[in-house]
Amino acid sequence: MQALGMDELNSPNLSALVVEQQSLAQSHIKYSLQHLGLERIDFVDRAHLAIEALQKRQYQIILCAYQLNKGSDGFQLFEKMSKQGLIPASTTFIFMSSENDISLSQSVIELEPDDFLLKPFTSKELEVRINRVLSKKIALQPIFNCIEMGDVTGAIDLVDKQISDNEHPNWLSYLVKLKGNILKKTKDWSRIEAFYLSVLKIKYFSWAQLGLVESYIQLGKYAEAKRILEDLLENPATKLQALDLLSSIHEQNKEFEQALTHLKTACILSPRNIERQQHLVDIARITQDFESQYTASGSIVKHLRHSMYEVPNLYLNAIRANIDYGLTTFNDTEMQRLAQQSQHILDNLKRKFPKVPLDEQIDVATARIHYLKNESDKAKHLLKLKTDKSKDYIVEDLEDALDYAKALHEVGFHNDSINVFEEIAKQAERSTNHLFSLYISAEKQLRKEVRDSPKVINNNAVSFYTRGKLNEALNAFKTAFRIMPKSPAIALNLLQTVAESQFLDFTSKEVQSLVEQCKSTINASTLSDEQSVRFAKIQSSLLEERV
Repeated sequence: MQALGMDELNSPNLSALVVEQQSLAQSHIKYSLQHLGLERIDFVDRAHLAIEALQKRQYQIILCAYQLNKGSDGFQLFEKMSKQGLIPASTTFIFMSSENDISLSQSVIELEPDDFLLKPFTSKELEVRINRVLSKKIALQPIFNCIEMGDVTGAIDLVDKQISDNEHPNWLSYLVKLKGNILKKTKDWSRIEAFYLSVLKIKYFSWAQLGLVESYIQLGKYAEAKRILEDLLENPATKLQALDLLSSIHEQNKEFEQALTHLKTACILSPRNIERQQHLVDIARITQDFESQYTASGSIVKHLRHSMYEVPNLYLNAIRANIDYGLTTFNDTEMQRLAQQSQHILDNLKRKFPKVPLDEQIDVATARIHYLKNESDKAKHLLKLKTDKSKDYIVEDLEDALDYAKALHEVGFHNDSINVFEEIAKQAERSTNHLFSLYISAEKQLRKEVRDSPKVINNNAVSFYTRGKLNEALNAFKTAFRIMPKSPAIALNLLQTVAESQFLDFTSKEVQSLVEQCKSTINASTLSDEQSVRFAKIQSSLLEERV
């Protein structure tokens, strides 16, 4: 172990901030830090006190526990410090947790602490870990100073000197990885590609593979990137980053179904990454995957409290995802459950943000909850009051306007709905969120062409089917399937209608394509026992038709 010099340890500038709620653990950590020679050691037991301490002074060491008194937990604190630049590159950050939870560990590792300690640990282990990281940080202080000042060239020159001097052979991998991270700041992707290729010729490093993939993606070399990612997906240490990169490739190629699949897996591995969950919602909207929107929005709400992302819009978006999902289910019990869940989130929102002007958004959400509960008259009354106030709708927030347009369409105020959609589309053209622009363009067209709600369309189709009007039922189910291509219930209804329709040409590409789409949705879904039996019978019927 490279020991710290006593002069460095006794420096009056060397200090530590310990964020820990347990007095015994505080004492344990204090002993270790003092044994290493630190004199300035500050203790806090709450996240907001840690932020206040960091705003007053800079610490060379931060030890942060997961469990804290009230307010934000250690992960949320670390996330805020990282995203808001409160941890300089020269500071040693060590995360501590007694929870051996894989999803938490993965979420923390994503934020890249210098070390992760699982409690309980011995004083000796703590000292070894701190010494190992702090030795490096102190010796490389000039490099980190350049990084913090934005002097990329100066930082690279200093890293190169450290590598050539080779005074610390054990640091070589760390230094080369650091150089790669600094090079990324230049955005010179051809140079970055050449750098990682040269590293990999000497030795295989998974981080170098990831860096090379990133440069390939930026240079449009998707095939080369995919080949490397296939291996990285098999490695637990690189799987999460590989999933993100693979999703990015599919998204850039407008292969949104594949992008969504990889994002969903990434969100399972690291559920506390709210930005990734939000991105999943954006992709799921384009693919009309209402269940994935609902699941991701629910996960966001679960982790919102006390986080840096806790704002009204994310609660509102969760309510909206609940309602959208509820309107595509045809189980009354499930619809009532989703309506109650939406109302619970809405009530919680009112309590959390009593001083934020949210009356307009709350009225629209309330109207949509009424509609979900089959209380259409109440929904219409609320929305008519809004439309009577102003005929010219001004879009101030795209998500708010979208919810309003959906609500108007659902209750039958189609002209008002289309007018709002037109205004949203104009604003969306200037939006930096290209996914939203794509989504709103398709949604506006769909609302123009399909005037009824999914539930009404399905009910009409079922009515046609039970009366033996298979042609009309087929057209209605096809419309419903267009709106809800991920619904196994709709897919089963459509497939059964196809199987029983004597007027169809089962050799035509159109019919075969429709059958395969239905089967794809059904096979990708979790079916009830009744649905499984029904699907088996339909498949047998289709086989007989082909024979």
